[in-house]
Amino acid sequence: PNGEVFSLDAGPIDFTKEEMGNVRFMVGDAAQLLKDLPENCIDAIYVNFCDPWSKKGHTKRRLTYIEFLKMYSRILVKGGTFNFKTDNRPLFDFSLEEVEKSPFELLYHTFDLHNSDMNENNIQTEYERNFSAKGFTINMLIAKNNK
Repeated sequence: PNGEVFSLDAGPIDFTKEEMGNVRFMVGDAAQLLKDLPENCIDAIYVNFCDPWSKKGHTKRRLTYIEFLKMYSRILVKGGTFNFKTDNRPLFDFSLEEVEKSPFELLYHTFDLHNSDMNENNIQTEYERNFSAKGFTINMLIAKNNK
């Protein structure tokens, strides 16, 4: 009945299932987790600072590859959103191209989140703070599921 989430800043945070509300954390292989979820069960998906799989031949492992986007579309409700942030510009450019081929409609994108109109409501991740401190700009996109 109780859950525990680890915060790198504050250590473990304990909360009850009731306090957790409708948020769930899942750990495992993304492709398998996506296959196991029922259709139209998620309102939003957030992919933040994932592995860019930069080596040649690893494109299909990227979490923004068209096959992953199709799986996200299946589990997202109609109108649900796919939200993506990365410091890796080649990955972001690839992701924009994949979204164009997918069931998603690109609602918003920026190549410099922290100097955009979306920064006011942005919740920074630890990776985001670290990359920004090193001078990297943060890319972000929001896409709506149209299936």
